[in-house]
Amino acid sequence: MNMAIKPEPDAPQDDGGGRQSAMSAQFGDAFSETHSAKFGLSPWRSLKSSFLIITLPSVLVILIAFFTYLEISQYRAATDQINEKFSRVLDSGSILLADATAGRKNDELLLLLAPVLADPDVVSVAVDLSDGSRLDPYG
Repeated sequence: MNMAIKPEPDAPQDDGGGRQSAMSAQFGDAFSETHSAKFGLSPWRSLKSSFLIITLPSVLVILIAFFTYLEISQYRAATDQINEKFSRVLDSGSILLADATAGRKNDELLLLLAPVLADPDVVSVAVDLSDGSRLDPYG
């Protein structure tokens, strides 16, 4: 006598992974949601991931654009400030040095250029005459 035992339809069955599919059938979607949440397969996880994938690069791009704009505006302000200072030095220097350059008095020129050379933004000074010749460069 060979008898095969057939499982009852309500009896738990092994799905091959050690879990019983009858619980899934009995409790329906509630079991599968808690089971997937327990093992990190939450449907909210994909929503959070999508949110972060969109938000983080957007914030990063906005920050990069802001700091780029900030640096460019500071660079332009600094170059404008140096150009204005250069224009003021040239204007005042041409008035002060007119008599000394006409008489080619190098000692007087050096004395008049000492405050200009003391400025940390000025590297050197060269005085060009109207005939194209250059007096000794200072600095």
